[in-house]
Amino acid sequence: MDEDLRQAFELARMDGLMIGLEREEFGDAEELGFVAGVGTVLVALHRVAETIHYDGLSLFRLADVTDLDEEHPQAGFVSNALRLRGEAPMDLPALDLSGWSAVLEAFVEREELVSIYDESDDEVEGDCRVGRLLAVDGHVAYLLEID
Repeated sequence: MDEDLRQAFELARMDGLMIGLEREEFGDAEELGFVAGVGTVLVALHRVAETIHYDGLSLFRLADVTDLDEEHPQAGFVSNALRLRGEAPMDLPALDLSGWSAVLEAFVEREELVSIYDESDDEVEGDCRVGRLLAVDGHVAYLLEID
């Protein structure tokens, strides 16, 4: 399943299609956007907010994706609205989407603000940290948090 899903994301990226993805385990609403990249473990999505503006980059584990809508019914409307507003997705470095450590390293070098959601703990729903990544060492990310 993962390889079929990875290939579907890759085709959507190459065709510039707006997609919707869902992750049942997390009870997430559908995430809308354009595929920025796909790797063996992660997929990067140029998110589109409900207000029809680009809303940064989101990274998801392929293993967590339970549904992919490659022919989203609002794709044409949203694409036209973004174009008419003159909006474009953010410029990205080449991202290694083979794992979290690899992709986070790219954002250490960019010195940009990031939001990291901890979805590993059911006790802490919506735990979010915002700041600038200082370093990544194995499975540990060092973040200079903002209040």
